[in-house]
Amino acid sequence: MSCSHYDPPDEINPKDIPRYVKAHTALGGGQLGLFGTAGLHTWAGEVGELVNCFTDSKEIDKKKLFDDSAGRGTYWANYSTTLGAALHELGHCFDLMHMPEGIMARGFDDMHKFVLMTSSLRHCLPPAESTDVSNAVPRAMGMFADHRAHWFRSSAVLLHYHKWLQPCSKSPLTARENCQPCIHVNWSHDVKGPIGNGGGGQENQSYFDDVAWHKSRELTPSGYVVYHGEYINAVVPLAATVSGEISEGCPVYGKIEKSCSIHTFPLEDDEYLTS
Repeated sequence: MSCSHYDPPDEINPKDIPRYVKAHTALGGGQLGLFGTAGLHTWAGEVGELVNCFTDSKEIDKKKLFDDSAGRGTYWANYSTTLGAALHELGHCFDLMHMPEGIMARGFDDMHKFVLMTSSLRHCLPPAESTDVSNAVPRAMGMFADHRAHWFRSSAVLLHYHKWLQPCSKSPLTARENCQPCIHVNWSHDVKGPIGNGGGGQENQSYFDDVAWHKSRELTPSGYVVYHGEYINAVVPLAATVSGEISEGCPVYGKIEKSCSIHTFPLEDDEYLTS
């Protein structure tokens, strides 16, 4: 948004800074991704300036320049938050919803760490002539221990299979010759989608209410088996299946048809499906 303008009064109240900027917003969804340009004064002009901009500890003069740094008040923090927020809004254009953590939460405030830590990984690697990499991975992972600028797993999965990012899509950016069309699976109106997939907007949806079923059998939800064609037909708790067969009395959400393909979706730690 090139029309953004910062117009502060003579007396600055830090809590009211968002009110001083005009034509500034953060909004994404569908084919539209918007983010104001009032914070561009801290952005890099070219790739070679990234490290310098992400390490610039100069304080923002709030009487002259917009501070959108999540309360940190420095040039590097303003660049980190505004660049990350722009990526967050772009994520909405790729059908991503808000997540418990990561870029689709407030993890985008840490975008500077993505650049700086990636640049520093070379120090974790062994010399080129060495074949010993036993310490390289642990050292590298340690650097990312508090790194929040990442895609939450469900966001990463959706991006991986997104039609706009498939090599067989019609987009001129990804199209390839002699490429077979990709299969895209969408949630039907009969079954609610997993967290992050925007469930709740359709009528006559079935709720995942398998919590009582798991508890009655002293089971912990470990994943779900998805039956689908072009759309999702049914979802069954993974714990309810034995050798591919559905256990008697287990909940089935939706309708299983003989023509359905089957996809097993195991849950990682701290992941869950919700209605």
